[in-house]
Amino acid sequence: MSLEATSAELEPPAGVKIIPFKDFKPKGIIVKIDPDSPDAEEPEVEVDAEGIPTVALPVKHELTEAEQSKKKKRKKTAALVTVNGVVRRPTWFEEWEEGESFRRTTVNPYVAFSFLSLSFNIIYWHTRVTSKVDRFHQAAQEFKSGRSWPPSSNGLLGLWDAFRLYVGIIGSIQPPPSKKRFAHQPQPDDEDDDDLGEDMNMVDQKVVVMDPETAQAKRRADEEIAIEERRQNLSEEANARIVKRHELKDARMDFFLNDPEMAMMIFFSAHFRDRGLMWEKVRCRDGPILVQFFLEYVLRSRVFPELEKEMKKALDVVKKARKELPLTYVLGGILPDSLNDRFVSLFGSMSQKAVWGPEDAENLARFRDEQSKIEEEKKHREEEAREEEKKRFAEFIASNPGGDTVQTIDPDDPSLNLPEEMQKDAIADNADVNGVEVAPTVGWGTTPTWGDATVATGWEANTAAADTWGDPMAEDSTWSDNNNGMRDSLVQLLGPTVLPHTHTTGIVESSTRKIVEIVSPPTSGFGRGKKAKKGRSTAEVVEEDLEQRFGYIVLAPWTKIGNHSNSDITAPKFLPDSRGLVMDTQTKASTENMETDTGVAPHDPTKDLIRILVTADAVKQLAETIGMGMSASWVQLVRRDHTNESEDEDIKGSEEPDVLDKNRRLGATGVNGTPTKWWYMEQQVATFASFHADRQYDDQD
Repeated sequence: MSLEATSAELEPPAGVKIIPFKDFKPKGIIVKIDPDSPDAEEPEVEVDAEGIPTVALPVKHELTEAEQSKKKKRKKTAALVTVNGVVRRPTWFEEWEEGESFRRTTVNPYVAFSFLSLSFNIIYWHTRVTSKVDRFHQAAQEFKSGRSWPPSSNGLLGLWDAFRLYVGIIGSIQPPPSKKRFAHQPQPDDEDDDDLGEDMNMVDQKVVVMDPETAQAKRRADEEIAIEERRQNLSEEANARIVKRHELKDARMDFFLNDPEMAMMIFFSAHFRDRGLMWEKVRCRDGPILVQFFLEYVLRSRVFPELEKEMKKALDVVKKARKELPLTYVLGGILPDSLNDRFVSLFGSMSQKAVWGPEDAENLARFRDEQSKIEEEKKHREEEAREEEKKRFAEFIASNPGGDTVQTIDPDDPSLNLPEEMQKDAIADNADVNGVEVAPTVGWGTTPTWGDATVATGWEANTAAADTWGDPMAEDSTWSDNNNGMRDSLVQLLGPTVLPHTHTTGIVESSTRKIVEIVSPPTSGFGRGKKAKKGRSTAEVVEEDLEQRFGYIVLAPWTKIGNHSNSDITAPKFLPDSRGLVMDTQTKASTENMETDTGVAPHDPTKDLIRILVTADAVKQLAETIGMGMSASWVQLVRRDHTNESEDEDIKGSEEPDVLDKNRRLGATGVNGTPTKWWYMEQQVATFASFHADRQYDDQD
């Protein structure tokens, strides 16, 4: 065939212009740098620089094993210099941020295929949406392989496996490789075999052209064949576990794809607690950052164009988790602060009493019997020790050469009726081996035994306690004896105050509440002061002093209560030491405009706000925790009703109550009167992020 005939056959069709090679200018596809930018409108179908839609090639070039094993040379990242001039190595997420906006997956939700019409010699092109599950698997695989990861000791790969397991990408987490496991692997016998294997690989190199769907189907078929072969060698119980694991894996994948926002809420709240990931600061920091990188990678690559809104909502949850999970440590470490701790020291524990007080009468009797047996055994041991000591002393006297002429007397024996002068002489003669006079109350019958409390002995024996022993109780002993340390600690913070005599405890609530407002103290420099009123009562002066000195946190009820016994957040309840008017949480009665004869409405833990006093330092550190939750015991401050108190109320209040007694005194010292707007925190049990969601139970309502 001549050249002229060949050129005639290669003429372009009518209306088509072929650009000469010398005039050709290569152009790529349009890449959107910032997918969140409002100006960046990306079409549903990817287009090139000329605006012409692109089509994915129906071929895939598989690399050989030798090419896959080649490691890319890692580019050294420049060290970072902090403000103080300290040079440090950048963190893993700082390294990932370099060029992250250009990373994309090859996942294409639309697969194009063609067929030839033999009648008209026309090629028809069609597109079909691929499975979301396949796209999710491929995106996760390329996300993992497309970046450098820190060593396994960092724990980031463990977080990645935990996330993949939760969303159903994998069915189980394989244990890390061990030396023993590698030792049992077969080793090559000869170096020549290695060379032969490499030569064989070189010979077998080839490019496989395969449709993506066909390749995916072949890979799944191979996996199913391998799984089936393993199942044949397992027992029925093992096979049942495998089937159950695959069912759970598919269910987790469906749950994430159907509601990614709720899935992320549960993952970074209840699931993080169940798997123990919440209890390490590094994991609370790295977990949300890792998932944020992945979701942004998925959105940037448009892996799920039909789920774009849902994925963006899930990304918002992850960004919130990145901020609030580390703050759970801050919130748990600051509260209760020094002020709330001093309130607990002053009034006593209002929650521990409820723990040790069994409500069942039968258990109460059993506890009392056990307690009395322990006391009787202790007295019996002490009596045996005294008798043994007297016996040893008698043997010592008998062995004394002058023992026949020596008579021992007890000056405290009333039957002797000794004169006062003889009693003094007996005390003077009663000296120990060191020449120190022994008080008559420390005779041979009261010698400390093994297991008793340590006493002051030796050259520097402290006799200060003995000097005041037996003296009458001083006036106002409530504050001069047992509560002296408590009063001093409160005085150090409040200064001279009469708060212990004007206020006591009221309602004691155990619940989970949300921070809705944090108010700074007026005298802190960034708050507003308030003029004092005239003609105030002592209790009002104390309350206004608290308001001027301290800030407060406004807490609202947490409305998302779990519906399972193992839920993290349960319904509020009142502890046994609670005193005051409350609404029954089990009923649905409204508390609006409901007042008693005293004009005080009952406290409703499901609707009413509470205000806890905190120091100025705590206010500054908790500024970013608004919206987060705390599970704790909340105690209300109320004014003491002195008109209904007995004269010895303070003395009775200093006595340690019997926590096993159902009829014991409830609350702190004093009769509770008019409630105030102030509360304090006694015990914090848990902290929660603002998006906390309960886990999904099979048997939940």
